[in-house]
Amino acid sequence: MSIKLTKLCTLLTIVMVIAYCFVRDTKIEKQYCGDLRNRIVGARLQLDGKLPYFYKWQAKDGVKYYDPQNFDSLKVSNITASPFMHALLYPIAHLPQSSISSIWLICQYIMFVTMLLIAIYFCNNSMQIIGTALVSCIFLFSTWWLQHVANGQIYIVIPFLLLLFIVFLKPKRTASLLAASICAVALIAIRPTLLCFFLPFLPFIIAFNRQQIFAFFSAPLLFICFICSNKQQLVLWQNYKHGIVEQIKLHQNLHPIAQKNSISPNFRFWEGYDTATIHINNLNPLIIKSSNGNLFAFYQTIFNQKISVTMLNAIAIGLIAIFLLFFYANSSNQLLEINNTALWGFCMYTISEFLSPIHRHHYNAVIWLFPILIMAIQHQKEQKLFYGCIIFSLCLSVNTFTIVHLPNIIIEIAIWIMVVLFLYRNTNAVHKCNITLL
Repeated sequence: MSIKLTKLCTLLTIVMVIAYCFVRDTKIEKQYCGDLRNRIVGARLQLDGKLPYFYKWQAKDGVKYYDPQNFDSLKVSNITASPFMHALLYPIAHLPQSSISSIWLICQYIMFVTMLLIAIYFCNNSMQIIGTALVSCIFLFSTWWLQHVANGQIYIVIPFLLLLFIVFLKPKRTASLLAASICAVALIAIRPTLLCFFLPFLPFIIAFNRQQIFAFFSAPLLFICFICSNKQQLVLWQNYKHGIVEQIKLHQNLHPIAQKNSISPNFRFWEGYDTATIHINNLNPLIIKSSNGNLFAFYQTIFNQKISVTMLNAIAIGLIAIFLLFFYANSSNQLLEINNTALWGFCMYTISEFLSPIHRHHYNAVIWLFPILIMAIQHQKEQKLFYGCIIFSLCLSVNTFTIVHLPNIIIEIAIWIMVVLFLYRNTNAVHKCNITLL
């Protein structure tokens, strides 16, 4: 079968799967996407010149800043997205919440389909196309995707921008490097720990000529200058930092600051929602057949002991440093392939994710769509063991067919190990090739 015919058949299959999943997800979205609401409230507060991260609703605010899930005895708000992520939501922030929810579901699918089409475009043979389609279709049935949709989460933006970053980086033309730098700035501004992802690219960037360096660093410099020269932005980012500190206390049971807050008015009708209808929809809720958590929570469950935040940070920094040193020791070989460099960076970033002191729920795992697609478009017969293990791990995350309810962190670490072994094997293969040539 020719590549063109394979692409056509694969696209038809994908269209049918995506159509089914989209219809399914419109029903899930109608059950109310709670996390999306705090993002929208955060965006509205920023647009009105207010600080969002310690905001608590008051009667005079009406429904504009109303969030049913932000009523508790804490000083810190449930708003955790970065100021930049809120800014991305400005164009739709003043629409009714029910309309925003529908728009955001469509945006999630647009990003997913765009990533899939980019991946298929870069496939060189039928096996790569089929592999890319297979992992993508399985992904839509995973607990990761389902909970992402159910909560109206934003994490699909991360793999989407990561893929765009390497696509723009490859040509090394001035315009494409500028686009890559914009993606890089957006990623770090959305999630500052993504800085780890870019560490392996330093030798690659150093090899640029002056014009390329200027194009690549223009966006970061402009962003830093904008933040530093704008007093409101500085205060906003400081407020974000303090909010994250309180969130860490909350997730680590370190006594976050408490205060007396207003009682929820429990509006029945607000911004296109009827809470009675939501209740009816929730009579058949989405049930996630696995357990949430990251390493500190998993360790505490097994050994009934806590790991301090200092220890978590120390382990993360140490492991990232080891990976970075190994990469630099082999950088002359690794930089032959941007895709592999990106996978190294992703493995370093996920170390910071696994060792985060803040709980990671299922929706965080949608970021794995990026390395899975990158590996699929590099599919080779002699590496089928890696792909088989990753597909098996993905199947374990499929909500409908899950028999063994493994903690989500185990599935993620299994995929992480496969990616690391894949990279290690590629490194050894390049070394053997170089020795043969010598």
